[in-house]
Amino acid sequence: MLSRVLRAGALLHRAPLTVQSAAMYSTATKVSVANLKQLRQETEISLKLCRQALEQSGDDIAKARQWLEETQSARAAKAKSKLGSRSAAEGRVGIATQDSTAAVVQLNCETDFVARNDKFSALSDNVGAALLAYAKASGSQSTDFVNVPAETLAALPLNDSTVRQAVDDMIALLGENIVISDSAYIAAPESNVLGTYAHVGKYAACVCLDTSDKGKASEVSNRVAQHIVAMDPPSTEELLSQPFVLDSSKTVADVLGSDTTIVSFQRWQL
Repeated sequence: MLSRVLRAGALLHRAPLTVQSAAMYSTATKVSVANLKQLRQETEISLKLCRQALEQSGDDIAKARQWLEETQSARAAKAKSKLGSRSAAEGRVGIATQDSTAAVVQLNCETDFVARNDKFSALSDNVGAALLAYAKASGSQSTDFVNVPAETLAALPLNDSTVRQAVDDMIALLGENIVISDSAYIAAPESNVLGTYAHVGKYAACVCLDTSDKGKASEVSNRVAQHIVAMDPPSTEELLSQPFVLDSSKTVADVLGSDTTIVSFQRWQL
């Protein structure tokens, strides 16, 4: 009890805080609302971090961006180290296509909540676009699907950085483990027609057609890919003989017609 009284007395007799000493605790830079709003819009990072960046950078937006990039990289590395061993069974399968080239990426996360997050979906689309660019630049002219090693995909350029850094940044932002589980592409000759279909981010398919009537083949190719997602045929022969999922009075062979054949196809499921 005596020690409590003595401490209380010491507080009562402490010298009052002067204006000069108070100033020592008010050294933070005053942040303008306009700069805070601009930095928030440009980076989509929390207001708290944007304010901290501007305070640390003298309310200079360029320096604040640099501070955020350096801090984000550190946060991403720390988050990946912490979360990297956790199971990632949810996610999204997406397809990017251009002409006779298609790229498929399966990106996994821990929960369905994050799988439906707009930022996660955008990351999936961006990684798919990076793989599509890689496929087109490869110079490949093949109707075969090429599986891409995770390390190869992770090293691809994306938004002035790499796919790996983009994934790590998203781990830090969303607080879940994120893993590139599967990726493949097909870069077929221009004479071929590709059909693609993705269903609720959980299923996807791509089919490559050889045809003498590209107009007709282009009309039915995506619907054949939809059939592949729905029916999961084990072989081309069985696929052709199956009743067409959108019109059971016809087989897939009937829908394609005599001037179009299936060269290859692949189906993905989360």
